[in-house]
Amino acid sequence: MKLPSSVRRKTNKNGAIRTVIGAIPLPLSQKMRDSAATDDIADSVKAVLLEMSDDLQLASADQVDLDISGVSEVDGSVYVRMREAVNGTPVFGSDVVAEVSAGTLRRVGITRHKDRVSNTPFEQDTDSQLMTKRRAVTLVKKAIGDYVEVHSNASQVYYPKDDGMRLCWQVDIVTETADWRYLVDAETQEILRIEDLREYVDGTGMVYDPNPVVTANDNTLNQNSPAATLDAELVSRTLREITQDGANFRLEGPYVQIKNKQDPAIAPPEQSSSTFNFTRNDDEFEAVNIYYHVDRIQRYLQDTLGITSVMNWSIECDHHTSDNGGAFYSPMGLFMGFGGSGPSRPDRGEDGDVMAHEYCHAMQHDMVPGWGVYNTTTSRHEARAMGEGFGDAFTCILNQEQLLPL
Repeated sequence: MKLPSSVRRKTNKNGAIRTVIGAIPLPLSQKMRDSAATDDIADSVKAVLLEMSDDLQLASADQVDLDISGVSEVDGSVYVRMREAVNGTPVFGSDVVAEVSAGTLRRVGITRHKDRVSNTPFEQDTDSQLMTKRRAVTLVKKAIGDYVEVHSNASQVYYPKDDGMRLCWQVDIVTETADWRYLVDAETQEILRIEDLREYVDGTGMVYDPNPVVTANDNTLNQNSPAATLDAELVSRTLREITQDGANFRLEGPYVQIKNKQDPAIAPPEQSSSTFNFTRNDDEFEAVNIYYHVDRIQRYLQDTLGITSVMNWSIECDHHTSDNGGAFYSPMGLFMGFGGSGPSRPDRGEDGDVMAHEYCHAMQHDMVPGWGVYNTTTSRHEARAMGEGFGDAFTCILNQEQLLPL
């Protein structure tokens, strides 16, 4: 069955049909039309669309099917929602919605994954052994790292790649801080997609950007400078994708989460408002400052530099550690800590430059685990010295590009 020439078609940027508008008769008996049996209408819609699957550019396979996921009736029209499936396995990102009125198919909307260029399933190597569900879940749990699991599930899907739709394991793991969805190639065991499905909202907060010495252009400012002078350097910034849990908001997002990891036991702020306005005399201020800067740095890596594979996860940060500890990244604990700096010096969590420097250590350990260890050949720490230099240089470049344009 061909798609009638009288219908209007709209395509996406890849040339694939996304909307069909017109009148396509359905093979419904008069009894079905009169009784308005939605299940019968849904089955009829499915049969007609499958007959036109080539013209509609649905998945190309002998065993292509449309799984009906929902049927609803609104103001006399019936809406049928479906999803493409091949050999009983769903196609990732597929969504087909049909509108039926007076026994006639009036509109079809087809959503595909944005990277889908081929409708043909990739032919797996017949000699290769496909990954088991258990192995896929184990691989993903290892990739996520240390976390507290709330729920997990795994099922197979076809995921679009340039060479065709690949058979993958979709592994969903809910933790205390994220709703992770991983797609793992069932043949190559390569992780093809990582996504946090948890809903986040933007908040606002008062921060130093990056610190009063820079913004006031006054290197005499210190911990004991007048509060009014230091408060004058505070600016309001957007806190991207913080977590809303019921009626409360927390400083936890896709790239950073504020946690109490060490003594002193100072809990991060959790409140009913998404506005986190504090001054440097408040214990909560450092939490806001750290969240903003660490999140900003990761977005700079991804959006400006195009680097998406370094520290692309949510790092825990303690906004108040020991006054004797300064600031640090823990390669064993995989978190950053910000403490005091001694007399007449501000807390490390008040200085955006410090966050950038420490985050650079985390970046290097993420790329090369064990970076900075003792060199047994030279009996020195050359890599650690390189790390210190890289942290300072990166901070200068970051500020020059984002805060102090030429």
